[in-house]
Amino acid sequence: MEIITTIGVDAHSQVHVAAAVDSQGRVLAEYAAGSAAVALDGLVDWVQSLPAPRVVAVEGAKGYGRMLTQRLLTAGETVVDVATNLTAEGRRRSRRPGKDDEGDAVVIARVALREIDLPLMDAAHLDADLQLLVGARDQLVDEQARIRNRLHALLLGLTPGHRQVTGALISQAALRRARSLALKGRASDPVRAKTRTGSDPPAARPLQ
Repeated sequence: MEIITTIGVDAHSQVHVAAAVDSQGRVLAEYAAGSAAVALDGLVDWVQSLPAPRVVAVEGAKGYGRMLTQRLLTAGETVVDVATNLTAEGRRRSRRPGKDDEGDAVVIARVALREIDLPLMDAAHLDADLQLLVGARDQLVDEQARIRNRLHALLLGLTPGHRQVTGALISQAALRRARSLALKGRASDPVRAKTRTGSDPPAARPLQ
């Protein structure tokens, strides 16, 4: 089946710019929308107003374009993912000076015309990727909690009443103060510190 319309989407955190081209790469129409849900619904409606059969090429379909990609798939559209390096290569081929969203949307559409093996998106893959990200974040949160509890136990033994100095161990500043107290306490009670931690006190790290 020959694709009549190819839509390229340059997706960003605040705005999505789309351009539709025909089978020869000639621009048919352009559209810009915000990244809020209602704006993306309008972009999907615009896509569906274009001649079929069609394919939508989204740069960063698993990133900034994820929400739009999910909506397009739910609406029954065919969506492919375009890597940023392919867009950059297409921009060089077009000899366009500089970078602009409208031009990049056209470039993305033309990349999809040229590249026949772009990753085809489906809802199951998007959901699986999201679960991986959620799982990784949960592991980081658990690790942060473990480090805070370990530091709290160390400080209870070395410097009782440490919370008057450190406050709750939920910020970088509090962790820096706690580390300073722990290092001072180790100088006067190295045995307790060693049995509590088994290693140096953890360095302060940003909390999510």
